[in-house]
Amino acid sequence: MDLPVCQNCSQKWTWKMTMRQFFRFKRSMICENCGATQYQSKESLWKMNLIGIGPYIFIPFLIGFNTSLPIVISYAAVAILLFLMISPYLLTLSNQEEPLF
Repeated sequence: MDLPVCQNCSQKWTWKMTMRQFFRFKRSMICENCGATQYQSKESLWKMNLIGIGPYIFIPFLIGFNTSLPIVISYAAVAILLFLMISPYLLTLSNQEEPLF
C-alpha cells in the first residue's frame, strides 16, 4: 500500500492532502502541486467500498448474540477510525473519470 500519486505531475500526495480531498465529497480531486483534476480509479473505488462495508457485516451477528450496545458501538467506532486511517493508502488516481461498471 502506498499513498496516491498524481498521474499528471507524478507528485506523491501526503496523507493529510489525501484526507483533505476525501472530505470535499466530490468525485474529482485537485492536485495541490500542479492543479490537475484527478479521479479515483475504478479498482480503487471497488476496493474502498468493499473494505469500508466489510466490518459492518458482523454487526447483526453481534446484536444477535446479545452483545451489549456499548460493545457494538465501540466496534463500529473502531471500524470507522481504522478505515479512515488506511483509506488514503487504498486510493489510486486516474486522469479520466472511469465508469463504475
